[in-house]
Formats: sequence, C-alpha cells, structure tokens
Amino acid sequence: MRSCIFPAATIAMFALFGLVVPRYPKSTHSALASAENEVAKACPITKPPARPFVPPQPYWRDHNPDQFWYGTESLWTLLGVSGTWNIRGNVLENGAAYRTKLTYWRRGFGLRRESEPRRLTVVAKRLDREAPIVGAEPANTVFLPTNIPAMMTAIDIPSIGCWEITAQYRNDSLNFYVSVQP
Repeated sequence: MRSCIFPAATIAMFALFGLVVPRYPKSTHSALASAENEVAKACPITKPPARPFVPPQPYWRDHNPDQFWYGTESLWTLLGVSGTWNIRGNVLENGAAYRTKLTYWRRGFGLRRESEPRRLTVVAKRLDREAPIVGAEPANTVFLPTNIPAMMTAIDIPSIGCWEITAQYRNDSLNFYVSVQP
C-alpha cells in the first residue's frame, strides 16, 4: 500500500510545482512596459496626412473617425489613426502573434482584367530588431462595402515591435508603419 501512495504523492507534488508561475517583482514588469513604450515611441507610425487622400469616384469614401485613407489613386488602403495593432484580443493571441486582413484599392482594378489579384504582394519588415521578412497570403477579390472590387489579403505579424508594411501591385507600391503591441 505504501508503494502506491509514494508515487501518487510525488506526482501530485510535481504537478503542484509545475503549476506555480514565477512571479517577477513589479520593477521587472515596469521595466518591460517601459521598454515596450520606448519601442512604440521610436516607431515612425504612419499618421493621417495634413492633406487627406480621398478615393476617386465611384469608390467607397466613408470611414470611421478613427480611420483614414492612405495612398494614391494607383494604390490605397484604410488605416487606423492610432497606428497600433494590439495582439490582445486578436485571433492569434494564444500564439503571441497578430493576424490582420489588409484591403487595397486601385483605380481600374477589376474582375475583367484579373479575377484574382495575383499581382498584389504584401510583406512586413521589422524595423526595431532583426527578424525575418513576413509575407502575406495570396490576395482575393472582395467587394467592401460597394460593388466595386478591392483586393484583400491576410498577414500574420509574429511579434510585437515596429513593422513596415509594403504592398506592391504591378509597378505601384505603398508602405506604412505600425507598432504591434501586446
């Protein structure tokens, strides 16, 4: 009987210690938060331009007050005014990464010319630290919120930091900067 109790007690003890999460002093948490804030401050996040871009007619022009149009008639997108993407609450939160869908418009893009926008490529490059360049998924044609087609892709940003997002379609490119935060 004693031989059964000892292994069970040992397993229970290791299980209990396995659940103990190391506690760091508050100063460590403050230092980490401070470092993240410094990275965010140093990131050249794309802000709304002084002279806002307005998509040409008949393209969709409305947006929320916390968004702005960014680009030219050759290639444009809709960005958030804050310039930050937050991992918390994102679909990839458990993986400590950030997934987002990016939508781009281009004057003249249409289903007759190209049913799927294979020529759209989007990459993300981390600016504040060495990291591999991240490529987006192949783009699809979408209709948001009108019957005029746009190009949409998804990209998974693997870590917090300052990221440059570059989209290229044919000979036109558009880049912007975001700070990915926890």
